[in-house]
Amino acid sequence: MANSIEVSAVAQVCHEANRGLCEAIGDTSQVSWNDAEEWQRQSAVAGVRAYLDNPGITSAQMHENWCEYKIADGWVYGEVKDAEKKTHPCLVPYADLPEVQQYKDKVFCAIVGALLPINQNATILPPEKPITTDPIPGLTEGRVVHYILPDGPSAGQIRPAMVVRVWNRNSIDKTSRGCVQLQVFTDGPNDALMNVEWRTSVLFDDSPTPAPGTWNWPARA
Repeated sequence: MANSIEVSAVAQVCHEANRGLCEAIGDTSQVSWNDAEEWQRQSAVAGVRAYLDNPGITSAQMHENWCEYKIADGWVYGEVKDAEKKTHPCLVPYADLPEVQQYKDKVFCAIVGALLPINQNATILPPEKPITTDPIPGLTEGRVVHYILPDGPSAGQIRPAMVVRVWNRNSIDKTSRGCVQLQVFTDGPNDALMNVEWRTSVLFDDSPTPAPGTWNWPARA
């Protein structure tokens, strides 16, 4: 496995290639690696490590991995990229990305795959078994699930919710593969909430004690 210095060097090349691609399409907002914020550098490093951990990863899976990383860091979808508000227009399924944005993931994978084999400390082997990326069975728009209220007077209690969109259908990670947008049906004033609440980027938790702010399947009657 490549050490942190080597991973960082590859991440720098990927960052600069992405910046060049952005400039080619008229986006001059990207800064150089040396001028980039730490969160930007760490995002590139996380992408390189994802490739190392999953040598058979595709550009679509790389994008889903990036979405998982951003969501875990508090980012949400927004029409405008805003680092302070943590909104990003590319936090959508890979198939919904403009083609030019898909190129970024393809270029990233190509660069990492080309550079790491020349590193004597990086051993890249084919995965022993195919990466499982099947969608969670039964998870579709319109399904009713249980949402765990995260705060307020009813924190920790279950409320029914309807899935209105499924993110990351083919993510490598099962938890992020169940990332959804929900319309949550509350007990109104008793929950100190509106009757119907919008919840975005809600993660799946099928553990015996699901975490607040996550969703899970209702128990079979």
